[in-house]
Parts: sequence; structure tokens; C-alpha cells
Amino acid sequence: MSCSLRIQKERRIFLDSSFSEKEINELIKKFHHLNLEDGDIFLQINSVGGSFVGTKKLYEAIRFSRNKVIGVVVGNCFSGAALALQACHRRYASPLSKIGVHYITLPICFTIDDLKPMKHYVDKLRLKYKERKNNNKLILEILYDRMKIDKKIIREMLTKEKELSAKEAFDLRMIDEIMSYNPV
Repeated sequence: MSCSLRIQKERRIFLDSSFSEKEINELIKKFHHLNLEDGDIFLQINSVGGSFVGTKKLYEAIRFSRNKVIGVVVGNCFSGAALALQACHRRYASPLSKIGVHYITLPICFTIDDLKPMKHYVDKLRLKYKERKNNNKLILEILYDRMKIDKKIIREMLTKEKELSAKEAFDLRMIDEIMSYNPV
């Protein structure tokens, strides 16, 4: 293995499957470690997303990285993973990749026993609703910041939760380039 290949391999971080806030904290430690030396950091993504709190932390770790972070989607890039991709300096996707974003929903489930102390639950729901509304505004702003297209189009995409092909994501400016296959 040549030295340049080894260095490139060591500067690669994987964001795969779904992720928790704890897993994102570990990933951020890897970013901090790689930022001790100069060189691009490659974030390879094949993830359905995960914790929104973790997503915000990862987004900021990428944005504040002193080295350029190159996002590379091979497979799926949904939800929080797609938001993290927007923080990357350059964003690539393989031709068969899928990318999708959505608004945060507020699941509400009640049992008969839950309804007894109703005021407590109504107050909790109001707080959760306000938090969700603020987070959804943040999602819209993150996407708009990179895509620079009409916010109405972004809102529609978030509402429909559509899975975009790499071509569709490129056309909407969610990625900068569709990778080409190496000739065999």
C-alpha cells in the first residue's frame, strides 16, 4: 500500500446505519483527531439518519472543521445524514444513491390512564410542539443555505419526504457532483 493511499484511508470517517447521539459523539472525536493534522477529511455516508440532537452536533463539527470535509454518499443518505451532508465543503453521491429529508414529526400516543393528569400532558405537548417547530425552521434554513433555491420547493420536499435519486439531488443542489464509475 502506498503512503498516499494509507493516509487517505486513515482520513476517512464512516456514517452508516442509523445513529444515536452517543455514536455521533464518538464520530466527532474522530473529526477532532483528524483536525490535528492538515488534509481533507472524507465522510462516507450510507445512513438512514438518527438522533436530531446528534445531527446538530455533527453538522457543527463539520462546519467548524479546520480541514475540508468531503461528503461521499454511497447508498442511502436520509434525514439527519442528509443534513450532515449539507455541512460538507464538497458533496458527492454515487449514481444509484438515494437522498431524502423530512420535517420532524411529533408522535402522540395516549392511553386512558394518560388522560387523567391532562394538564401535565398538554403543557408537555405545547413545549414539544414549539421545539419541533423551531427544529423544522432550522432544517429549512440548513437546506436553503446550501441549495439556494426557492424555499417553497424545499418545504414541499420536506413535507412529501421524497427519496431523491442522485440526479434529482444534483438538480436541486443537494450534492455538487455525481461520481462516475471507474472503468474496468
